[in-house]
Parts: sequence; C-alpha cells; structure tokens
Amino acid sequence: MKTPSDELFHLIHSLSSQEKRHFKLFYQGKQENAGFIRLFDCINSLEQYDERKLGAMLHRQGALKNLKRIKSYLQEALLRFLEHHYSDYSADIKLQRLLQRIELLKAKRLFKPAKKILDKAEKLAEETFNYNYLWCIQGLSATRRFLV
Repeated sequence: MKTPSDELFHLIHSLSSQEKRHFKLFYQGKQENAGFIRLFDCINSLEQYDERKLGAMLHRQGALKNLKRIKSYLQEALLRFLEHHYSDYSADIKLQRLLQRIELLKAKRLFKPAKKILDKAEKLAEETFNYNYLWCIQGLSATRRFLV
C-alpha cells in the first residue's frame, strides 16, 4: 500500500540530478525552507522508502518538528518548482498559463492587458491546432466587449 510519504519518495526519485540541483537552488537561502530542504536531502539519500530510517536520519541532524506538515509542504514545493521549471514545456502549459493570467486580470478589472493576452492565446492555439483551447478562447472572445 502506498502512503503519501511513499509517493513523495517516488516524486523525488523521479527527478533528474539537474532537476534536483535546480530545485535546491530555487528554494535556497531562505531560513523557512531549511527544514524541507533537509527532508528532501534525506529522502533523496534513501534507496527504498523506510519511515524509521528516515526518522533516525532526521533525528541525527536535529529532529524536524511536525514531520507530516513538512512532508506536505515539500510535496507542494516540488510541484510548484516543476510547474515553474516546465512552464514553457508545451503549448498546452503555455495556454493554461495565459488563460490563468486572463482570469486574474479580469478579476482585477484590467481589461486592456487581458485582451492583449487573449489575442496572444488565440494566436498560439491556432498555430498549434489546440482546438479545445481555441474553443475556450473563442468563448472568451465572444465576451470581448467586456475586455475593451
């Protein structure tokens, strides 16, 4: 049976050595990140996930308080890093990011910059034949009168 910790172990071990290095650089230097970086290093050094062995390693380094919360925080940090690291990986990811920006700008009632991003998203969807996104974008385009 997989546990969330086991999934975290597999997530960490799925990263390439470059990704691991970039992850640590991404979060380096902030004191509040020291706990989950230490946890990352400990989990990374394990060949198989073993909760007791991990606990002993952490105890030798100065035990982390509230390990469950820090594991959860580490998993979220890894996912945020991967989202950032691969933000230009595919047209789908770029289109999702553009649509998110449009929604944020609309919520802030910044319609002119939202319209510019909408036009950019529409062009990208057409160029990459992403018809699902194009359909969504054209739905937003129908409401362009609100974006002017």
